[in-house]
Amino acid sequence: APGAGAATPTTSAADSRAVSLAHRHVFGLRSNVKGNVHFTEETQVLYPAGHNALLYQLDQRMQSRVFPGTEGSEGITCLAVSPNRRFLAVCERQDRAICSIFDINTGKRRRGMLSYADSDAREFVCAAFSSENKFLITQGGPPDWTLVLWSWDKARPHGAAKVSNLTGSVIHECSINPSD
Repeated sequence: APGAGAATPTTSAADSRAVSLAHRHVFGLRSNVKGNVHFTEETQVLYPAGHNALLYQLDQRMQSRVFPGTEGSEGITCLAVSPNRRFLAVCERQDRAICSIFDINTGKRRRGMLSYADSDAREFVCAAFSSENKFLITQGGPPDWTLVLWSWDKARPHGAAKVSNLTGSVIHECSINPSD
């Protein structure tokens, strides 16, 4: 018979709806992340679990916000919270080190991913905001250990320096001196 076995396309209202998934609970704590626990308020704690950073409400005993990692990354390497407790820097390991900035109150990722093109580092080992919340400093990992000062709201580097030493020691920490 003509048309036997041929499927005719039909679309119902249920088939045309988009399917979406949302995190309900994320379990665990990544202990190998630099700066892995931050209080954003007296009753709010930020911490990494898997490829996500989570905001946990201590008084309500619930996860109130999930800050998702970047698709294709190998995991979070460090977290930093701005002094005004409004912004979160999430640094991740990838082919080239990347850092995303989130607004803690809204959960939205700020435009522009921070990644320094003149560095071969696959990860940032440490990050820190300036005291006025305007700048972010990131310490790249091996092989070149590049320290980068960012104007993070514009996703633009202000300066960079290779800071490795002659003995080949690992660099673990960076910070910004507010009086310099």
